[in-house]
Amino acid sequence: MIRIDISGGYEYQRKLIRRCVDYFVLTHMGYPVKFDLTIKLRSLRECYGYTEEVAVDSYKIAIDKSLCIRDLVSTMMHELVHVKQYNTRRWLGDGEQEACDLQFILADKMWKDNWI
Repeated sequence: MIRIDISGGYEYQRKLIRRCVDYFVLTHMGYPVKFDLTIKLRSLRECYGYTEEVAVDSYKIAIDKSLCIRDLVSTMMHELVHVKQYNTRRWLGDGEQEACDLQFILADKMWKDNWI
């Protein structure tokens, strides 16, 4: 079971972020998952988003609320790759290259699969 709390931004952004999480979990987690996810849409100056593991099976994501829809979705996918890395404890290097490589592939697939 996943507990998700999304705050900040506009309602359409929160709904879109929820769709991103649902899509990612359904198509890329591949096993029963259990974790808490807190997502905050807010103003960020130095990056589009970031993920922190705050406790075992508990993660916090911040996303810049000023992003256009494509960047919002691709950034969310990037951060969800990090959640999967933390959750499975599997990544190469610092995990950043994998997230960068997948963010637009996953965002485009979500679009093509009519989740947006």
